[in-house]
Amino acid sequence: NTYTIRYNANGGSGSMSDTGATYGSSVTLRANSFSRSGYSFAGWATSASGGKVYNNQQSVSNLTTTNGGVVTLYAVWTLNAPSAASINMNYTTRSKIQVSVSGTGAAITNYTVYYRANSTGSYSSYSLGTGTSGVITGLSPNTTYQMYVRVTNGAGSKDSSAITPKTIAYIPSSLSVSTSNT
Repeated sequence: NTYTIRYNANGGSGSMSDTGATYGSSVTLRANSFSRSGYSFAGWATSASGGKVYNNQQSVSNLTTTNGGVVTLYAVWTLNAPSAASINMNYTTRSKIQVSVSGTGAAITNYTVYYRANSTGSYSSYSLGTGTSGVITGLSPNTTYQMYVRVTNGAGSKDSSAITPKTIAYIPSSLSVSTSNT
């Protein structure tokens, strides 16, 4: 009995040729040539939602007893942790800093900005969720803040380098001077 082993990218991209097999003889699975951004190839499964059953280029035999049958093997993908994170300041006022953040990775679940005044003490945090910009409020005027972003997905997290924006000092819009308050 002969049968065909077909390869399915299962969310990935690319193409692979089928492998012909004969019942009672072993055959080596083809080397994976599929790719998926933000994921690593982990092996082959016998269903789209199944866990890994076979390794890349594993020797297999007797996958079906059906003469002329087709066995489909599905790529199994493992999510990679984010590989890059960055934070930028867009503007600052006396008590606010607007930040924009970015991260490289698949399935980002949260961006969290950490900040502290004058590079001392513990960090406060501001979660952006899956958004990539926000305004941190309630800051002290004329103060330098150290801040960085942590990008998170189901496989881990990545911290950016720190930046040190400074809030602008408060300048009153009008001031009256008299001899009694001089």
